[in-house]
Amino acid sequence: MDFSAYTDLLWGTVLFDLKIIAIIAPFCLAPEVLYLGLKVKLTKSTNKAFQDMSTLMICVLIFFLIKFAVISIPIIKDIAGEHYLSAHGEYTIERYPQKLGSRSVWIVVITDDEVEIDLGYPKKGEELIDLPKDGGRGTIWYSENSGYILDFIPDEPADGN
Repeated sequence: MDFSAYTDLLWGTVLFDLKIIAIIAPFCLAPEVLYLGLKVKLTKSTNKAFQDMSTLMICVLIFFLIKFAVISIPIIKDIAGEHYLSAHGEYTIERYPQKLGSRSVWIVVITDDEVEIDLGYPKKGEELIDLPKDGGRGTIWYSENSGYILDFIPDEPADGN
C-alpha cells in the first residue's frame, strides 16, 4: 500500500514545529551574541544584567528544543518505519479547553474489539481529513507512535442510500 500521503501529512507536522524553532532561535540567541560582542565595554552591573538575560533566553530555546524533540521523535519513528495502523470501529470527537502544549481536540475510537484509542489531529489535519464532527463508524488510519489520525473511511450505509 502507498503511504506517501500519510508520510507527507506527518512531515508537515514536523516542519511546522521546526519553523517555530527557526523563528524563536534568533530571538533567543540575539542577547548572547550582543553580550559576547559588548562584554568588554559593559559596566559590572550591566554585564550581570546581560548575562542573566542571555542565560534566560538560552534556557527558553533549550525548552523549545526539548519540546520539539519530544513531539517529533515519535513522528519520525512512524515515518521511518511506516508505522501506520488501521482500526475499525465507532469514534467520537471530544473537545477540551486548550492548555499550553496540549491537544484540545481528541478523536476517541472504540474498536470492534472494545479497545479505546485516543488520537489527535496532525498540523493542518483537521482541514484535510474528512471526519464528520458528530461521530460515526468506519475505518481510521493512524500513526502508531505519535497517535495522529491520518485518514477516515466511513462505513457504507446498510440501507443502500
